[in-house]
Amino acid sequence: MLRERVQPVAGPVRVLLVARPAGSWWHGLRHELAKAGMASSATGLGPLAPTIAGRAAIYGAACATFADRLGVTDVTEWPVPDLAGDRWKLVLTIHMAALAAVDAHVRETTAPIEPDLISAYLLDREHAHWQALHGNGRIGTAQAMIGRAAYTATLTGPMPRARAVEVLTAVQVEPSNSVVDDHAMCYPPDDPAAALQPIYPDLLGEDFLALSTPGHPVADYLPDGWATTAAAKLLSGVDADEPSPWAASAVTVLVETARRWPHIATGVLGPLLRANPGLALTAGNAAMTGLAAIEDIGMEVLDLIAARFPARRHLDLDVGIAAITSRLTGPRLRAAVDDHTRASLHDEAGQRLGNAGRYAEGADALAAAADLYRHMGDEYASELAGALSSLSYLYSKLGRQSEAIAATTEAVGTLRRLVRTDVSHLPDLANALQSLGVDLSHQGRLAESLDATVEGVRYLRLIAEADPERSKVDLARALANLGIRLSHAGERKEALVVGREAVGLFREAVARDPTRHQDELALALDELGSRLTDVGRREQAVEASQEAVVLHRRLAAVNPAAFGPDLAQSLGRLGIRLSFVGRWSEGLAVTAEAVGTWRLLAAMAPLAYEPQLAEALSLYGVRAAEVGRVADALRATADAAHVLRRLASDNPRAYQPNLAATLDNLGVRLFEAGRRTEARQVTAESVQLYRDLAAADPRTYEPDLAMALANLGAFASSLGEPEAAVEAAAEAVQIRGRLAAANPDAFLPDLAMSLVNLGIGLAKTHRCSDGLVVTADAVQMCRQLSANVPDAFRFDLARALRGFAAVRLWCGRELPEASAAADESQALLRSLADEYPDKFTAELASLDDIRIGLQAASTNSSGDNPDGVLPSAASEPVAGDGQDATP
Repeated sequence: MLRERVQPVAGPVRVLLVARPAGSWWHGLRHELAKAGMASSATGLGPLAPTIAGRAAIYGAACATFADRLGVTDVTEWPVPDLAGDRWKLVLTIHMAALAAVDAHVRETTAPIEPDLISAYLLDREHAHWQALHGNGRIGTAQAMIGRAAYTATLTGPMPRARAVEVLTAVQVEPSNSVVDDHAMCYPPDDPAAALQPIYPDLLGEDFLALSTPGHPVADYLPDGWATTAAAKLLSGVDADEPSPWAASAVTVLVETARRWPHIATGVLGPLLRANPGLALTAGNAAMTGLAAIEDIGMEVLDLIAARFPARRHLDLDVGIAAITSRLTGPRLRAAVDDHTRASLHDEAGQRLGNAGRYAEGADALAAAADLYRHMGDEYASELAGALSSLSYLYSKLGRQSEAIAATTEAVGTLRRLVRTDVSHLPDLANALQSLGVDLSHQGRLAESLDATVEGVRYLRLIAEADPERSKVDLARALANLGIRLSHAGERKEALVVGREAVGLFREAVARDPTRHQDELALALDELGSRLTDVGRREQAVEASQEAVVLHRRLAAVNPAAFGPDLAQSLGRLGIRLSFVGRWSEGLAVTAEAVGTWRLLAAMAPLAYEPQLAEALSLYGVRAAEVGRVADALRATADAAHVLRRLASDNPRAYQPNLAATLDNLGVRLFEAGRRTEARQVTAESVQLYRDLAAADPRTYEPDLAMALANLGAFASSLGEPEAAVEAAAEAVQIRGRLAAANPDAFLPDLAMSLVNLGIGLAKTHRCSDGLVVTADAVQMCRQLSANVPDAFRFDLARALRGFAAVRLWCGRELPEASAAADESQALLRSLADEYPDKFTAELASLDDIRIGLQAASTNSSGDNPDGVLPSAASEPVAGDGQDATP
């Protein structure tokens, strides 16, 4: 549907997709939508049938629909059975009951009212269908053997015909060639080249497995003794390292069946896993999570499975591992006879829960472990430090930054004491210092953060000289952190060097073990994109960011709780980088996806995710403004400012920088909406916040101060305050000139726009000679930039040319050059308006007054501007496009 071009409509088109729980299919579709420039978001829906009255309504509607399809006209109200109980929470169960009721009415018999009996009734219809096909000669296979083929198909799912023959032979369904063809007559496969189409819906297929297996309580549905060992034969000899293609499907289906049918848990699934516990890992996260919830699966089976867990995290299994570990921890703790065992159990549970994104539970377990290790004394100081380091990471994920710093500080102090007598603890100290650097940065303590990170990197480089292979990943993590800290300190080129080194080391680690380090490679690539942006390498930044998003999508599809936040962060940054190269629609789409993800996360954990939601809303405002959606942009930015004001009132040191950036954005959005006085007020507040920040840390915050000053000057000019405008613009030029001298790729575009603003202000305060010079400089800079990256700097060049023409018109000088500049600006804006009419049509119209003024001036022999007034559209300096808080 989405591949077809829709008819033009007046306004946006919204498509609503209603589905079962989102999984990898949704992440893949969301990626394709973003590539097509379509914004998307997900909203969790509550249960459709939470109340008995609601279930009754669903039942009645389903009966009416089935009756219409089956031609029943003599019943208008269908008696509602007792729909109390958990099994009736599934809408599918209600629909199956309705179908059985209508079918029984047609056949003049009594419909069953219990879910198990309803399934048995509907499956009797399947058996009758097989018997009828056999009886009329359309298939040669008897009903019993077709049933066994259907049982196998429900376990395995569809597969190529040749393989289906092998599978049926393995479970002794013979003659397999003819049975495969006859089964396809009963259940035509969706793919003509495939065989063994399962019984649908899934719930009915699972009930068919249960009712075909001896041990169920439904007296009048005869089981097939063959089914007792069918799954074991199907999966015999399966190696967890080289599983058969159908192993994961079979185990997953058995788990889902066992959740409702105890005899499958005790008689089929339990023995199967006891004999081959690795099958649980083959089945993956969903199956292991379901398995942990089945009470009839004994602890001894789960213990056998847990013994197969990888020692470290496994990106494809962490969620299931955490579920089984959580189930086992309680009984193991009750059986423990000493504090060390208890501490180790809490420690392992905390690590596993944290890997799965269950941060609050993991933090509780690790805190319990740390308490026990402290109580046991110095002998267990190393274990205490390890638990504290892990605990600080989870506290940070939960937004509990003060507790995170306390835990890491204690870990660092403990490890310093240990290193004095045993240098083997130096790697742990180095890693703890990295964690401390991250935690201090989250609190805005940037200088301390850099010191801790540099010390940790120094130790890890020493360790790498002695044992390169062992320490490469630790060094990569430390270098990635150091790149961030150096960037915050204004050391942008040095930050890029260490960022590249970190990515290279993580690529080597992923090549060695793809199951462990893809998440860290993705984060390092994302940060590398920031470092490349810092030095003006914008196309390379997009490439790094796109690779990071691809990796994060893959990870979030497997473990959304752990990696959904990283994906959202990565999408927001990709939006910034796409904007920087002129791909505004794509930037808006991925930023909208990021906002949707952060909204869901913030609804579940406000303390942890509200700051990120505010940042994403502010970025969305910038992206929406870039494509001319002024109202959307203002609304999103105002929402972001509201959240950040509240956060900054509680913790100014941590949130003042983001509040300043968002207020600067809000000023631009208000200006675009015509609310100029408000724009000036909030921008003046942003300037003051940045002055305070830059006084303490000029290298980090002077670029932001210059942006806010440039905007403040533009707004002052629009309100008829030219002297104030010149003062602000001149200060912005001074700062940006100094920055561009050191790093022209990063700061030359901003300097050019500030020169345009300053030139207009100088002309309005009758300093024409200076105004002519600075606007000429601005045009020259923008030509240089546009020659290198045309799509990114077409608009900048058009604005510089417009300011160049306006100043000359005002001053009555160099009018032929002014006319040529206005013509060139018009051509550039026309090309942009063809692509983005909402944004650039108004910009194009702003040239009309200048062109009219130039035509009038050309007929005046003196060449002077007789009115001494700039045309209205040209008299407003250029407001910045918004301060991107996290480039």
